[in-house]
Amino acid sequence: MGRPDGRSLTRSRGTTLSKDAQPLPTHRFQLSFHGPKGEICDDFTGCTGLAMSMEVDEVIEGGHNTSPTYLNTRIKYTPLTVSRLVSKDTLQMCKWVQDNLTNPDPKPGYVAILGPDEKKVASWELLDLRPVAWRGPTLNTSTSTCAVEEIDFVHGGFYFGDTPK
Repeated sequence: MGRPDGRSLTRSRGTTLSKDAQPLPTHRFQLSFHGPKGEICDDFTGCTGLAMSMEVDEVIEGGHNTSPTYLNTRIKYTPLTVSRLVSKDTLQMCKWVQDNLTNPDPKPGYVAILGPDEKKVASWELLDLRPVAWRGPTLNTSTSTCAVEEIDFVHGGFYFGDTPK
């Protein structure tokens, strides 16, 4: 999304975006997974933790004194935390998470960022998604915030876009 005059946008750090770049708002997303009754749950208002990193071993080699050598070991995926307003379905969701803690049943899921036309612009397919924690709302009489529940999921990795066939 460029400027009306055709010039590129510049971010505060000096990084220039091309005319065709379209910054995506983070409030337009979709998250889906198989919930308590096997249905697709997609009524979440927040999602954090979609990340991965490479674990490395540091090796100090004799004769190579300027810097260590790093060997890749494994990819580590961070837990995904989703949140939504407490509703009549909260108790059922809490029980489903509790049941999955004792009898894990991994299922696929996905996260997608939506464009202004509500179509997927970017998506990640999550492998072997399963809940590992549930947190209820913080209750406090001195605030007037909405009650929110959170669920943490672990997964076996993700693919950008559709799963490779």
